[in-house]
Amino acid sequence: MLDVDAVVQQTDGPLLTLTHKDGVTRVLVPPEAPIVRFAPGNPSLLVIGASVVVFRATRVADGTLSASRVTVGVNGTRLPM
Repeated sequence: MLDVDAVVQQTDGPLLTLTHKDGVTRVLVPPEAPIVRFAPGNPSLLVIGASVVVFRATRVADGTLSASRVTVGVNGTRLPM
């Protein structure tokens, strides 16, 4: 886990100061960087053309896949992963 300690606006994007167990890291976030937010969803988000990432899929006895998590881009958003 990281904590954001400071955000400084610069001309080439915000500079985040992150604190973690090994110290402090500064990260410049360019304007074109995709920002991703995770939120609970439901199967109605799975529509034709949606960008999808499937995590930890395993094949079950009937041959189908079961996943621990599915991430879906909504409203045409393409996932950066």
